[in-house]
Amino acid sequence: MSENIPELSSKIEESIFSEKELADYRIGCENIGIQLAESVKRIRQDGKIPTIVIPSRGAVPIFLMALNFLDRYKENEISESKLNFYPTKFYDELIGDSYSEKKKTKEIDVVYYPFTADVSFAQERISAEIDRKIRKSAVVATLDLLYGDKKSLDLKWYYFILNKLNKTAFEGFLAKPSEICESLSSIKKNDKREIILIDTVLSGRATSQITEEFNKLGHPITPLFAVDNIKSGFRGDYRNKIRENCKSTYMENLEDNFIHMPLISEDTGASLLGVNALNVSTFNQEGIFNKYMPSAFQEDFYPQSCIWIPPSVSKAHNSPGDAFSWFFSVLCQQDIFFDIPEENKRLLALATKYYLTKDGRKIIDVDKKIFPSSKIKDINKTRSEIIEVDLEDPEARRWIREFATSLDRP
Repeated sequence: MSENIPELSSKIEESIFSEKELADYRIGCENIGIQLAESVKRIRQDGKIPTIVIPSRGAVPIFLMALNFLDRYKENEISESKLNFYPTKFYDELIGDSYSEKKKTKEIDVVYYPFTADVSFAQERISAEIDRKIRKSAVVATLDLLYGDKKSLDLKWYYFILNKLNKTAFEGFLAKPSEICESLSSIKKNDKREIILIDTVLSGRATSQITEEFNKLGHPITPLFAVDNIKSGFRGDYRNKIRENCKSTYMENLEDNFIHMPLISEDTGASLLGVNALNVSTFNQEGIFNKYMPSAFQEDFYPQSCIWIPPSVSKAHNSPGDAFSWFFSVLCQQDIFFDIPEENKRLLALATKYYLTKDGRKIIDVDKKIFPSSKIKDINKTRSEIIEVDLEDPEARRWIREFATSLDRP
């Protein structure tokens, strides 16, 4: 691997986490894997179809590490040979494997769909209400993917934004925007599905909102949550709401599915999460769809407007995707009972250095051209490393009218 990384002298001190945090993170991922295998086993014994939903960027590397652990130890109900990923090539992009081209028995579905709600322009009280509406939209779209006919406005809006992306910007990607839409649309409707939601928890606000919306819509989920133990900010009221809204049928003990661990890559960039998040924040304004097209949209239509894009890799091995591969490979190779080898220390430092110095700026430079022929007012990076695109008002109006027109087509 050394010949594929930049010639930089780096020390573990230049990383953003300690060796103990790294070891504890890996142990946490393995515990996630153990509980996941148990829940999958119980769901299948009940004659249901396990369906794993990954709603946040922070859960992406945790889930991939849990799979790596289960694949190595084999004695479980879940392995890569039984998984079907949506979007199909998303997994390949993240870990550099041609998984989707292998002929395997597909028994468990894994769906990557963003529930990201980062509203940086609003006050905290207003932000909490906007967050709830955005996450409700994501829940509606997800249930439509799994149980519906793929006709909800929320899901169609997500497809609309993806198809607005500059096609030429994704020539080197396995997971192109059009293919992401096609893959998600190919998920088979099945009322026998049981959702396992794998997510990260800080204060618990986002998780309590998501689980409540699933429950309200008649599909309480089986939870599997990585709870941050560095800041220990998990609020008791949110924890109680999560307990009330989750299903405990397919686990031995609900508390066992709260895995306390250091969320060392939470709210970082694609270099440590494996996913870019791009939010068209213009459409986070209350009532904007009804304002510009009252005949087509109700006042309460508030769709989730954030998309995920796997980071690219470069021939020069100098991109967020390369940095994530270094980070992930160290987690997979590292024996938690021994000191980190010097080469792995260097890889960790390189990955985190790339995140700290280049990650956001490089994405913003690319995203200036990501929406062709669109008038963009501003592009920023939020505190949680989400790229935020703000369109000019006439451009936002044009998008909404174009979306309304597209709904009339068969």
